[in-house]
Amino acid sequence: MSVRTGCAASTALAPMVDGPPRPLVVAHGSSTGWQLVDASGRVVACLLSPRSLRLPHGIVVSSPLPDAPPAPVWLGAGWLRMCDDEHRVARWWRPAEPRHTDLQDRIDERAAAVVLRTWRSRLGAGDGLTPYADDVICGALITLLATGHPVGAELAAAVDVADLEVATTATSAGLLRQAAHGRCIDPLAGYLASLTRDEAVRDRCLARLEEVGHSSGRGMAEGVHTVLPGPPPARRSADTTVAAA
Repeated sequence: MSVRTGCAASTALAPMVDGPPRPLVVAHGSSTGWQLVDASGRVVACLLSPRSLRLPHGIVVSSPLPDAPPAPVWLGAGWLRMCDDEHRVARWWRPAEPRHTDLQDRIDERAAAVVLRTWRSRLGAGDGLTPYADDVICGALITLLATGHPVGAELAAAVDVADLEVATTATSAGLLRQAAHGRCIDPLAGYLASLTRDEAVRDRCLARLEEVGHSSGRGMAEGVHTVLPGPPPARRSADTTVAAA
């Protein structure tokens, strides 16, 4: 029996949702989220279950995801269609796009240059849905863009056109490409915003960020403090660090 229901989408996906229907293929599927790729093989959207962490390129459906991902998933004309089910995009949310230009003068210029020079060689290093080195890159990139630092724009342009899906996981590719456009998960944005607040607020926001994934949040926090001096979280190991001392 087919089901017709509503879903919520990130405004980052508005051009796709409002455009003509197009087929998307599930590149990676789990009980909490499916990474969707277009005809070129680029991760362009993520289908999320109701209790999943909202990703900046996500569409949240109102029921658990099926055990077996369908092929393809259709998105466009205001609808998400999979199997016999149809989900109208009835609600929107705006993904976090942090802006903290007041922190620009605190950026470590040397560390920013090292990240720009070395990120490609570190891409995909580590285990999990988002390899640890990728999380560090993501945190550093968002920080550079949020502060308006010139290296941020250069790094973002390089990440956006890179063949990420070949070098790392689908989940990581999707998040990194969103980061290149200045978009990130709420806990990362919240931690950046807390850096000008008192220590108790920073600690709470850092704890929330570190709860993300097995190590994803810690990697993003490390990325923040790779380019923005401060007391970084404990590093996992030297081989996953992007900016060497």
